[in-house]
Amino acid sequence: MAAKFCAQAGLDTIMIEKKAEVGAPLRCAEGVSKKWLEEVGITLDPAWICADMIGAVIRSPGGHQFKLDASKSGTEIGYVLERHLFDKALASAAADAGAKIMMRTGCTDVIRKDGKLVGVKAKSMGEPIEIYAKCVIAADGYESQVARWAGMKTVAETGDINTCIQYRMTNIDIDQKFCEFNLGNEVAPGGYLWIFPKGNRTANVGIGVMASRCKVPAAPKEYLDKWIAQDERVNKGQILEIAGGMVSTCPGLDSAIDDNLIVVGDAARIIDPITGGGICHACRTGMYAGKVLAECAKKN
Repeated sequence: MAAKFCAQAGLDTIMIEKKAEVGAPLRCAEGVSKKWLEEVGITLDPAWICADMIGAVIRSPGGHQFKLDASKSGTEIGYVLERHLFDKALASAAADAGAKIMMRTGCTDVIRKDGKLVGVKAKSMGEPIEIYAKCVIAADGYESQVARWAGMKTVAETGDINTCIQYRMTNIDIDQKFCEFNLGNEVAPGGYLWIFPKGNRTANVGIGVMASRCKVPAAPKEYLDKWIAQDERVNKGQILEIAGGMVSTCPGLDSAIDDNLIVVGDAARIIDPITGGGICHACRTGMYAGKVLAECAKKN
């Protein structure tokens, strides 16, 4: 999104992507609300909408459940994406706007001259390169090494991190029109367990557990497997895919900017304070970064 809005404004824009494929491998539960897509100029495309939800079910530690639909939560009800296709669509939009995309190009450090940030060092297809720019946008997710290399304090404490694991499961008997959130320390200490339907008796079934409350590295998997074994709707299902990773659960950075640097999305710890989700906030902050840089370019 940052690359798209920079390029649309006529700025010479390069987007580097360390992986071999945009949007893969998946590290995401793929759930989003609806209302923000128009706000950031994303045209809805059925190609990357996997399931259209009519509500969400919240399950309490005591087993009580509260069902939300659009009458209670409006456009917060949303979609379950086919995330890798969604990301590719955003990258295509950036390319259409004029951005240059360099795949298999991972940043390795920042470049400073006379104390100023002037670009980044990277490896592109294994070859070291240097890219010089008037501004660097760090959109490198939760780990955000770019911001750290540039001198920002972005390291989160273990109490501000959830460690997550997710299965894409099939042959399960769930309500395909409702996302589900299971709360409580017995289920997921310091986090929650989710079911996000994908259609055709398939869903993302995952869990986040506060890192400081994980007694062993495999704790999230143990909690998830225990819950699945006890739930008759899913315990006969089969796993098609496993994804894992960390998410931050702390407030955003005190400042997401520095001289010639803007930090966006998960890198800036800008997440939904209720769910920990980051897709819409990444898109919003990317858009704002591009618009701000367009104004900066006008004023030189």
